[in-house]
Formats: sequence, structure tokens, C-alpha cells
Amino acid sequence: MKYFWILLLILLFTIFAEFIRKRALQKNLNSIYDAAYKQNDEELFNLLIESPQAKMLMSDASRLLIKLNYYITINQDEKIIKTVNKLRSMRLDKNSRKSFYSSAIGTYCEKQWDDAVSLCEELQEKAQNSKDQDLILLYLDCRLLVDIYIHKDISKASALEEIINSKIDDHSKVIYMIRLARLYDLNHQKESCHKWLKKAQSIAKGPARKKVDSLLKKGWN
Repeated sequence: MKYFWILLLILLFTIFAEFIRKRALQKNLNSIYDAAYKQNDEELFNLLIESPQAKMLMSDASRLLIKLNYYITINQDEKIIKTVNKLRSMRLDKNSRKSFYSSAIGTYCEKQWDDAVSLCEELQEKAQNSKDQDLILLYLDCRLLVDIYIHKDISKASALEEIINSKIDDHSKVIYMIRLARLYDLNHQKESCHKWLKKAQSIAKGPARKKVDSLLKKGWN
């Protein structure tokens, strides 16, 4: 009976410690988010993400992923590349790996950086050796991005139209319509580009609508 109470106390202490850790982590993440996206204070963001508390509560990979998404948001190319190269050299867990390749390849493609190809090849190797269906689907989507933005492969237009006409939600349709419009734009087919942006505009909502409106008004640059 004595050992039962000892084990119970250890279990309760472990649960309590984990609760405290998660609470502290959430508080720290809220502060980092507030500095980055509400106050737009890069100096404060860097201080918080590099603080002893952040290092204690988060892995190096987690902190780098937060940095990467922030640098993508504020469009700092040099810092994006530096952070991506650091993450490429690290051993990432399943969720971090998907988050990294999704953000990195998507950004490299939109910026039309050739290194998007090698990133996609890395993802292909990991997907081929995995039974994770989400990772495999991510690779297929990233390969499509590379074909559109890097290779400018106009033959992918029909595949994009098939996806758009399939049973997917309107938000996903808007994403693929934008991609198709960009493919036509890269191939100097301005009328087709404009047509698909107008179609996207007709069903887009929220931030997606703002993006489509901006593309129609200002173009891709």
C-alpha cells in the first residue's frame, strides 16, 4: 500500500508539472506572437524567441520553424534562406518535417528560387521511404508547385482544372485557381490569367479574397 501512494504521488506530480509546462509554453508563444504580428516588433520577437525560457520550453527545431514563418511574413529573403538551411541540416520529427517543407517549398516556389527543386527532391526521398499518407500528399502538392512556378509547365493546366472541378471546398478551389492563373501569367497568357483570377474572386472570402483583389489590382510583383 505504501508503494501505491508513492507511485500515485509521482503520477500526480508528473501531471501537475506537465500542466505547468504547457501553461508556460502557451504564455511564451502568445508573447512571441504578439511581438511578431501585433506589435510588428522584430527586435522584441528575436529577444523572446532566443530567451532562456523559450529555449527551455521549445526545441531548436520548433523555434526555427517559428522564425521561418515570421521571416516569410515580413519578406526577409536572406533570413529565410539562412533559416531554411539550418532546418535542412536538422533531424526533424514527423510534424515538424511536414511544416518545414510545406513552408519552405511554397515560399521558394512563389519567389521562383531554383533551390525549390532540390527541396522538393529531399521531400520526395522522405515520402518514398514513408507510409505517412499526409507526407506523400504534401510531396505531390509541392511537386505541382515546382512544375508551375519553377518549370512553368503549361501542360499542368488541365490537371489544375480537374482539381478545381473536383469535389473540394471553395477555399481549396481558390488556392488552385490562383495557381492556375499564375501558371498562365508565367506563360504570358494574360487573358486566361485574368479569367481565373476573376473566377477566384467570385468565391473567395477573407484573406484569400484580399489576396485575389490585390493580384487583380497590382499584379504578381
